[in-house]
Amino acid sequence: MCNKFISIFVLSVLLLITGCSSNTAKEDTITTNLKIATIGAPPSLNADQVKFENIQLEDLKKTTDNISGNYNAVFIMPEFLSPASADKYISAYEELKIPIFFIESKKDELPFINEDVSYENAPVVNSSNNFATGYLNKSSNQKEVSYVTWKYQLSKNVNKKDAIQKVYTQIFETISDVQLEK
Repeated sequence: MCNKFISIFVLSVLLLITGCSSNTAKEDTITTNLKIATIGAPPSLNADQVKFENIQLEDLKKTTDNISGNYNAVFIMPEFLSPASADKYISAYEELKIPIFFIESKKDELPFINEDVSYENAPVVNSSNNFATGYLNKSSNQKEVSYVTWKYQLSKNVNKKDAIQKVYTQIFETISDVQLEK
């Protein structure tokens, strides 16, 4: 009887240890199925659960309802930050019902939601380790101004590739949280 108890106890401890170690190993992998529109080349990531589809910047103006209905978020990649700050896109950012992430923007959301502020003339407002800014308009009418932003910074104590993977994991978690709130 005692040997049986010891065997069950040892087996239980081993299962607990194995369960704990597998949880920590999955910390930087994405576990949510997401479909993200990218303006620019999509990021190269270890994200099997995330599907990226390239769209054109002009699509934002034309089909915000379609984009909001077919994607969980929009990523505007670094090479499109300047053109995406044109005043003609402000209404699109306000109409989208999904978050927009400005990847590697050192100027937060400011040039994208303020008229007469281009990416070039907007002030740099973040430190050098800023990686992305997210934006979601939550206003229910034109008289109300209500939006949420997110800021993501690279960790300084890990190599850059791991830091970038970790930031994208945080962004994907934010997107999943927004989806749960709907």
